[in-house]
Amino acid sequence: MEIVKEKRNGITCLRIEGSLTALNSSVVKKSILDIIATEGIKLIIDFSKLQYISSSGLRVILLVAKDIKAKKGRIILCSMTDAVKKAFDASAFTPIFNIQNSIEEALKKF
Repeated sequence: MEIVKEKRNGITCLRIEGSLTALNSSVVKKSILDIIATEGIKLIIDFSKLQYISSSGLRVILLVAKDIKAKKGRIILCSMTDAVKKAFDASAFTPIFNIQNSIEEALKKF
């Protein structure tokens, strides 16, 4: 599991690679919350390289979104693989997030 960070047009873009499971969810949560604290509250999470997300991983994304919204920021998710999209759909998370097909589309939404 790896988080790749880049700044584009003043927006922090994170690409989560590998699998997001109970085994690494607390580390991922801390990493993303630390990034929000230092980089700002405009965030795009790119799932193009995420092969699997568990319910623990979904909770991390929800907690991160709540943290950003509490700080009057904005989060956009993008580039979901089929497996990740199915997990979001099954958990009924899809309607509560702004989800775009690509990072370019997500950047346009800011």
